[in-house]
Amino acid sequence: MNLSLLMSVSFLFFCSSFTLAGQVTDRTIPFELVGVNTAKEDEITLEEVVELALRNNRGIEVERINTELSQFGVKSAQGQYDPNFSFGPSFRSLTIPVGSVLGGGPNGAVSDDYYAFSTSLRQLLPTGGNFAVSFDNQRQTTNNIFTSLNPQYNTRLSLNFAQPLFRNLKMDSARHQIRIAKKQISLSDAQFRFKVMEIVTAVVQSYWNLAYTYRDLEVKRETAQWALDQLESNKRLAAAGALPQVQIVESEAELQRREGDVLVAMQGINQAQNILKQLILPDRENPLWKESLKPKYKIERKPFSMELPVAL
Repeated sequence: MNLSLLMSVSFLFFCSSFTLAGQVTDRTIPFELVGVNTAKEDEITLEEVVELALRNNRGIEVERINTELSQFGVKSAQGQYDPNFSFGPSFRSLTIPVGSVLGGGPNGAVSDDYYAFSTSLRQLLPTGGNFAVSFDNQRQTTNNIFTSLNPQYNTRLSLNFAQPLFRNLKMDSARHQIRIAKKQISLSDAQFRFKVMEIVTAVVQSYWNLAYTYRDLEVKRETAQWALDQLESNKRLAAAGALPQVQIVESEAELQRREGDVLVAMQGINQAQNILKQLILPDRENPLWKESLKPKYKIERKPFSMELPVAL
């Protein structure tokens, strides 16, 4: 009697196990990210993300422009030593009425016309001195009958050089501005290097953080699968009468908690991708912004061998 009862229970357990095993529900959560087309997944290496950051990051671009502006500032300060050339033609006409024939005006008025051409070249010297060359040429015509030389030409050439002996001998305003501009280049270059190191460090950290989130998702999926396997196993045991029904409820709650962990891991991937994209892409209009980025790396595991005497 006991033997037949035991065989009946074993047969029922086998049938229920086979039936439940065939009714295993596929509860795999699809991989979905907000605002990202997960169908287009690009594997990207660390070298590629660093290169994209150096080429597209706005902070690095601003510091690069500041460095160029500092270089132009030195050229602008050195421009004070550039020679200045000037050329200025002028014309002036005067008509003076006279009340006597002795005034020289044939028609009761004396008319004088002046044509002038002035040319000068000035330059500030690095020693603090000034050098200037000027040439003035003037032509005058008149209708005065008492003027024996008509037209008249007045020409003047001057050469000036001034060099302070003690004042501004070692430092003047121009050299002071040039020195400040050169210091600004060193400061801008240091800021540029610091910005590059800061961005590259942030990119590397974001890259490995994204790799960690992908690995974390894999772990969470494995634990969810284990929870699902445990639930199915508990269902078979409960159907055979070897496990109370409350254990099935606990297994279902554990499975839902593990599935929630999978959704949280996907959210972490989404956030990590957004942080990385902000560092390596110029704007949200870039095609890569809507694509899923997955780190591509390979960990080499090399066996470590040590002789026993050394280990001891």
